[in-house]
Amino acid sequence: MKKTWIVLTMVLAVLLIGGLFFAPKVNAEAFVTSEQYIAILKEREGFSKYPYWDNGHWSIGYGNTCPDSMYEYYKENGITLEEAEVMLRSSLVGFEATINKFATKHNLTLTQNQFDALISFTYNCGSAWTRSLDGYFNTAVRSGDTGSAFLYGISLYGRTGNNYVLMKRRMLEANIYINGNYNGYPDNYRWVFLDPGVGQVRYKVFGYDTELEPEINVAFERLPVGIDAEGNPFVYEPEGWYTADGRRIDRLDDTLNRGDTLFIKWKNPITGQVEEPPVQKKPEEVFPRTGKIVNCEVDVNVRTGPGTSYDKNGLRAKDETVTILEAVSGSAYTVNGKTHSTWGKLSDNEWIALGYVQYDDAAVTQVELVKGPDLTEYSQPILNPWLEGSILLIKYSNGDYEAKTVTVGMTSGFDGSKTGVQTLTATYKGFSVTFDVTVKPRVPDQMTSEVYKIADGTVTGIPQGTTAEQLLGAIAEQKFVELRKADGTPAEADGVLATGMQLVLLDGEVVKQTVTVIIRGDVTGDGVIDGMDATALLQYSAGWEITLNPAAADVNGDGNADGMDATALLQYAAGWEITIVN
Repeated sequence: MKKTWIVLTMVLAVLLIGGLFFAPKVNAEAFVTSEQYIAILKEREGFSKYPYWDNGHWSIGYGNTCPDSMYEYYKENGITLEEAEVMLRSSLVGFEATINKFATKHNLTLTQNQFDALISFTYNCGSAWTRSLDGYFNTAVRSGDTGSAFLYGISLYGRTGNNYVLMKRRMLEANIYINGNYNGYPDNYRWVFLDPGVGQVRYKVFGYDTELEPEINVAFERLPVGIDAEGNPFVYEPEGWYTADGRRIDRLDDTLNRGDTLFIKWKNPITGQVEEPPVQKKPEEVFPRTGKIVNCEVDVNVRTGPGTSYDKNGLRAKDETVTILEAVSGSAYTVNGKTHSTWGKLSDNEWIALGYVQYDDAAVTQVELVKGPDLTEYSQPILNPWLEGSILLIKYSNGDYEAKTVTVGMTSGFDGSKTGVQTLTATYKGFSVTFDVTVKPRVPDQMTSEVYKIADGTVTGIPQGTTAEQLLGAIAEQKFVELRKADGTPAEADGVLATGMQLVLLDGEVVKQTVTVIIRGDVTGDGVIDGMDATALLQYSAGWEITLNPAAADVNGDGNADGMDATALLQYAAGWEITIVN
């Protein structure tokens, strides 16, 4: 991405000062939506002269929200093409500012096609995704992914209501973002649906690329619970995903068609057998029922009918007791990331979203952590721990059990800026459990030293007789570095360095960088400069099949390993005052 001259000046100043662990945020030159994509957007949205109802609000023109103050006017007179064009471009300005701010905040270098794709996505889905730092799509964009993670993340926004009518649009946007192709999407972009039976997955759609063949890695919202012979509850484990004809699917490939459904099989962890878990029946709803307002931090709206399109007609406070006269299905709404559509009647003219109501006869009495997270160790930088795999077993006052996975929204006590072991607290309906995670310091990508030169895969400038301890002490990232002998075994701290040893930068067990130790003159790699080195270099210069490190043999620093260096080594071994260039 191009930078303005002001930003370049700032960056150069920082580079001259040096030594900063984290690079400062810089303001990139603002992108605007390309005319190529604006034309596509207009065609995709279509033009509507009059307001139309669209997923909970009135829209007009090229899919823009119709202003409440103009609804009656547009309903009677409609909007012109020119007015719709102005409205479209005006709305894009706000989305452009959002994406540019997001990119600057996270130091992202976007291309024009990536920017256009994010504009298309945000125009259709809103900008809330830019603030959900634990979301799959947000994480994929911030990490720079252009593969399975991005396709899966964007596919999660393929639904409107309970219908997945936006999947094609998400794949079109993915093609623009990943491939810079504004015309359709390739055959290898597909999606399937997941049917967990008596369980519940957090997202039942899975977008993927058949050429990458990703695994099915999905979070469960709820898992089935069984009762053993002693009357104790246990949580079933997912055994695998299968096609309708019984074929097991471990990786998503081109044998699956768009829109296929995969079905889960569950395993009894006590017997180890695959079996059909019992269906957990909800308690029979007999009205009127009393409950209290939950899942909110501010007052909850009451409306004149069972839906968000009805007028607001009052408020109910958190923990307030309410009496529900009946429950009906109405328009969909979201509470804590979960979609609901059931509304409760408070009176003839008062309805409340039941996602905010907890009935008294189904109160939680016990919460137990039956399984901790799959991953408990992280390296900085980290915003939130990845808690997939954590399972809570919940007991209700009516004797029912439920198994739910822990989400970030349930937890507290984590600080990604601090290293070491941290105890997280997961709270559900007033009950808390804890588990530990470990945050390790960020491992840099390269080693640095103010004493020795590290470049081109080698560390040089090391005098004969330098010990391993002295070398490691001069490496700024020494706590992440191991010194190994040429055969790969650990070097002794008080041992003398030799050509061919290696400094290895490690992130856990992952090798991030390896550099070879070069002692000028130590041609044979025994840590001593003597006549044996001169002999080896003479043989090498004469064309013998001698294996040596040319950098170690270049004792005069002219870039060659030849007879001149061999002569210098002989003179050095004989006690002459010969300078070896380190």
